[in-house]
Amino acid sequence: MSTPTPPRVVVLGGGSAGWIIACLLHHEWGPRGGSVTVVESPEIGIIGVGKGSTPQLKAFFDHLGIDEAEWMTACDATYKLGIRFTGWSERPGFESYFHPFPAPTDLHSEPGFLHNCMLTRRGFTVPAHTGPSRRLVHRGDARRCT
Repeated sequence: MSTPTPPRVVVLGGGSAGWIIACLLHHEWGPRGGSVTVVESPEIGIIGVGKGSTPQLKAFFDHLGIDEAEWMTACDATYKLGIRFTGWSERPGFESYFHPFPAPTDLHSEPGFLHNCMLTRRGFTVPAHTGPSRRLVHRGDARRCT
């Protein structure tokens, strides 16, 4: 039986998506002799917008074996606690939606959150998020902390 030829891949375009897939493919195939080449255009510069990511980025770097303290420092990154979607709905009072990222400290409130989601789907009007964080957001204290 012959040994399969190691994969050789070219990723066209750098940017976040290009480099993320290149790193993942190299991590998986590199030890077996595979190669990944990223082709970027020198004509296309950095767009210059702020980048945001979800907690899955940490899981991705963990998978690659890159220490959190190393990449957070190298990227001059900060932790993001959620995303606000503006223009979410035309319904009064629902024009924007804040999606918090769960953390291990949120496990105590998860059952109540899921229960309130179920009630909302059944037509009841209940808050999706309860507890101190909801009060801080509505008082504006959370905004002052960011």
